[in-house]
Amino acid sequence: MTLDADASDAAVPAGPRVWFLTGEEVAATRTKLAKLHQRAAAKGFTGRIDLTAVPATRHYHSAGGLDVTEHGFDVTLTGEPPRYGGWRFVAAVDHTDGGTILRYPPGADPTVANDQVRPGECDHCHTHRPRRSTVLVAHDDTGQLLQVGRSCLK
Repeated sequence: MTLDADASDAAVPAGPRVWFLTGEEVAATRTKLAKLHQRAAAKGFTGRIDLTAVPATRHYHSAGGLDVTEHGFDVTLTGEPPRYGGWRFVAAVDHTDGGTILRYPPGADPTVANDQVRPGECDHCHTHRPRRSTVLVAHDDTGQLLQVGRSCLK
């Protein structure tokens, strides 16, 4: 299985996702990202997630008809997906009764065709069993795409 940049079954989103967060939520998110970066570096992973927070204000009418103004931040996550030994994270795959959900890192283009995802399979241990989630990784040099079970990543 290889990664084909033109094999997307989904429409490409029109830019990065933006979240509206309070000041406290921005501080907590920055703290979590710092801990994540520290753990990743200790385990030999490269890549980085950057948080951009721009002051923003939201105005809306409450259920009671009152005008409400909220002050906070428009937050965007950007960066490079994690890499380890020439392999990069492509997507997290959630296997549900209703089908398969592919979750891509912030700013990534959906590049995996749905027919490349095989529920329950792991290319690392070659075990087929009921799995709730797997991870797709691609090799930087060859483009080879592997689906790996979460327990094999530990």
